[in-house]
Order: sequence, then structure tokens, then C-alpha cells
Amino acid sequence: MKSKWSILYGALLACSLTLTGCGGGGGGGDDDDDAGGITGSLTATNYAEVADDVVVSVIGRSLQFGEVPFGVQGSQGPGAGPADVTRRIVEEAIQAMRSKGRVQAFAISESTGACDESGTWKEVTYEQSADDITPGDYYEFRYDDCSNAVGHLLKGRVKVTLDSFKETGDSIEYEATTVYDGFSLTMNAVELTLDGTVKTKNWWTTDESGMVVRFNVDVSDDGKRFRWKHELSFRSSAEDGEISLGGTAVVDGASYGLRQHEPFTPEGAGAVDVVDRSGHYVRITFSDADRKIVYEFFQAGNDTPVGTTTRDADDLFAPAYL
Repeated sequence: MKSKWSILYGALLACSLTLTGCGGGGGGGDDDDDAGGITGSLTATNYAEVADDVVVSVIGRSLQFGEVPFGVQGSQGPGAGPADVTRRIVEEAIQAMRSKGRVQAFAISESTGACDESGTWKEVTYEQSADDITPGDYYEFRYDDCSNAVGHLLKGRVKVTLDSFKETGDSIEYEATTVYDGFSLTMNAVELTLDGTVKTKNWWTTDESGMVVRFNVDVSDDGKRFRWKHELSFRSSAEDGEISLGGTAVVDGASYGLRQHEPFTPEGAGAVDVVDRSGHYVRITFSDADRKIVYEFFQAGNDTPVGTTTRDADDLFAPAYL
């Protein structure tokens, strides 16, 4: 029998995806996640510092779901940010719900096992129907210092609950809620921890696939602590694909709005605005040609930037990903 570590861990290791393989989407999420509004304030002296934090803690790890811009994906870090880890866990759970044999309705089943190197894993499932997956079904992973390779470790609990499911012909659409409880993934001596809730919406048709991911989680990424409270939208087809951000970015306890100016392409080009409580904003523009990131600071109601800063992508990403 293949251990649940092997299933999930193997999926997480294969994190070098192109955007076409990831899928995409748009819109959605719960308004309650944005309670509290925008509290941050941008000035000519702090806009670049705020933009740096958003690029490193939000955009860089968000785009790692797809194709990370500027070659960051080849780093020695965990190889997967909160977005990619969530996607893989949800897809693994839904696949298990659809494929496993069902014995009876309203059944809770458990299975446990030893990990290859050390520690144990446990899987808990709840099925309301003996015939098909049903909203309310859940799939839970629990890890107790579970290691299948030297330097690789899983701890904590993650639970995926199905909120809706619809399958018509070749089209599938579902929504799920993922709850992280002291969950951590360590790879290559870099630890990623997650605590909180993530809501996802996925769909596949013969022409297009998509996913919307709405975060409300505390993240510790290689010792750096962040609050993820934003939305990612992914869409892909045979012809093109794109990634967009929405919701809020939290920097040093202050919230800023995220407004996609130009969706990110598979090559990493795109631009997003970080907006403060007064309507001032810094536009962050990624280029897929010269490995540069440009920040332009705009005051509310003014379409001419009053401040411009250019960052080298290699310098900015290196502390967080290498």
C-alpha cells in the first residue's frame, strides 16, 4: 500500500509547473475575509519598502503556484509556497474522494502507517454517501514528524472539506475549504508553516481550466512571518493563461488593497497596484526581458508617478528563496 506521505510528498516535490499545467480562474471568495478594510498608508519615503515586502511575501510565492518569474523556481528553498501546497493538497483530497471505494454512508474511516525514515502519518475520511462524493465529505491528513527522506519533514494537520461538486460530461467544478492546523513542510532545511483557512474553487472544461484561491492564513516561510489574506485567480487554455491577485496584502500589520493592473503571463510579466487607505498606490511592474522590477508611486487622482524605484529581481528574491 502506498503511504499517504508518498502520495502528498511526491506531489509536492513535483512543484515545477508551467502555468498551463496549473489552471486559472477569476472572482470569488468570502467578503468576510476582508473585514477591517484598508489600513496602510503609502508615502514617498516608504512605498518602496512596502512594495519589497509585497513582492517577496505575496507575489513571489503566489506566482510559484505557476511559473515563478525570473527563474526563482530553481532555488534551493522548499520549492512550493502556500499557493502551490494548497493546490496540491486539495487536488489530492478530491482525487481520493472520487476514486476510493465506498462501503457505507455516514462512515468515518481511519488509516495509519509509518513513514520511510521516521515518524507516522494518519488519514481520516468522512463519507456521507456510499455512491458518490457529497458536500460535507472531508479528507484529513495528520503527520507526526513524518520523514521519507533525509532533511524532509511533515508535521501537523490539514483537513479538506468539500463544499460543492458538479460533474457534467467532461466538465467538473467544485469548491473546498482547507484548514491548516500547525502544518509544516520542511525541505532542504527550509521550513514552510501554515495555520488558518483557505477556500478554493476549481473547474475544468474541454477548453479551459481555472482555480480561485482565497487565503486567510498565518505563514512562516524560512523563518519570516507573513499574514496571507489575499486571493489568487488562475486561468489557462490551450492558447494562453494568466494569474491575477486581489483582496488585501498585509505588511507589518497594515492592510493594503491589491488591484491587478495587467495579469501576470506564463513568462512572469505583469503589473499589480498596492493601494492604501487614501487611494495612493504603488504600481509593481515585472518584466520578462531584463529581470527588473519597477515600482511607481502615484498619489490619489494623479496619473503621473511622483516616485520611481527599480529593483534587480535576483537581489530581491535571493534572501527569500535561496
